[in-house]
Amino acid sequence: MVRMAPKASRPRHAGPRITVTFPQGDYDRVCVLARSRKVSAAWIVRDAVEKYLQAEQTETEGRSK
Repeated sequence: MVRMAPKASRPRHAGPRITVTFPQGDYDRVCVLARSRKVSAAWIVRDAVEKYLQAEQTETEGRSK
């Protein structure tokens, strides 16, 4: 389930920045998805990274048991 906050109440992310270069097709898909969900492309990327890291943590914890 994707969490979406209204634009007005979304916090500004003052944390570290990273520059990422995407293949054109991936960039276009992120932008289309962002527009359809009325969020920024950056929000889509942060959400994807968060989900990836959670999945990695779950997988790592599963291997250590």
